[in-house]
Amino acid sequence: MAAQPEITNMALFCDFENVALGVRDAKYAQFDIKKVLERLLLKGSIVVKKVYCDWGRQSITPQMTLQ
Repeated sequence: MAAQPEITNMALFCDFENVALGVRDAKYAQFDIKKVLERLLLKGSIVVKKVYCDWGRQSITPQMTLQ
């Protein structure tokens, strides 16, 4: 019998305040979280996605959040 391929499940916890600061400091015109998610999906399945931030302090646009 052939061995089943190992399935990797992962959880993604994102500190969005630090992402926003990094994008600002790197002077990126925009940040596309989809590229990060696509890269992670090459490694396995994302079963949980959580984004943490003090939403009242950050000027984060809705298109930057995880979907």
